[in-house]
Amino acid sequence: MSAAPPIIRTASVARSVDDAFQIFTETIGSWWPLASHGVFGDRSGGLRFADGRLIETALDGSESVWGEVITWDPPHSFSMTWHPGRQEGPTSTVAVEFRPEGDGTTVRLEHRGWEAFGADASARRRSMVGRSAWGHVLDHFTDSAEV
Repeated sequence: MSAAPPIIRTASVARSVDDAFQIFTETIGSWWPLASHGVFGDRSGGLRFADGRLIETALDGSESVWGEVITWDPPHSFSMTWHPGRQEGPTSTVAVEFRPEGDGTTVRLEHRGWEAFGADASARRRSMVGRSAWGHVLDHFTDSAEV
């Protein structure tokens, strides 16, 4: 079985690299579409990076760790394991880079490591590809960064 290729999505914003990184990481809970792309759905109370992890908190205070930070190089990049809603088992990796482009920044997101899921690799990858997956999330980021 060949390895499933990474998913790569980009977004461009009219912000500096510093601003884009700050909006993406420090205010992630204000722009991430948690109702449709969160573990708790309509019961979500927020999303934040804390203690080297990305954590979603429900309105009742319960928490779900989505992943652990692997690298953190502000304002250029970060990477993390990815396992929203699952605390055990294999994980994939999400890496995000912030590159200057003209008067703004290009954000490049790469979701890789599908081989960790063995026979389920292709199905897991399919669930994260397309306009309703990472494209939708990055659209929300872009909208927030353009305000």
